[in-house]
Amino acid sequence: MTHAKGETGHHTGGAATGGAERRRSPRHPAPKSLALTCRVKEGPVKFEGLIVDLGPGGLGAIVYDADVKLEVGMLLPRVEIEFPGLSPVLSSIEVRHVGSVTRNGGVVAKRAGCRFIAPGSAIDALMRKFLDIGRKSAG
Repeated sequence: MTHAKGETGHHTGGAATGGAERRRSPRHPAPKSLALTCRVKEGPVKFEGLIVDLGPGGLGAIVYDADVKLEVGMLLPRVEIEFPGLSPVLSSIEVRHVGSVTRNGGVVAKRAGCRFIAPGSAIDALMRKFLDIGRKSAG
């Protein structure tokens, strides 16, 4: 996976573009200085993605590999979420939305919105660290 830090993208569909917010809990954008990734090593597809937003109920990720086929309803077991300063967190997720974004430089990538299946204490700890870093980078 390749990407440039600080890239911005145009998201098609969903709350980011005026669509209805259907989540039970809000998602928070990842600070540009923080490289959050998710790795899917098992299940119907295998890929690495850049996490662009995170909330207690799920995450949004950008997937650059054009060969990765994501479908709404797809269950991805044992997704590894890598966060600087923490051990990788494992969670199963369900793909709830798939769209496309155009990144700086005209690179088109997939944008997937995913829901955590049975998030536990590790996701809670990840969220606390994520929100703490987000507050520090905003102020």
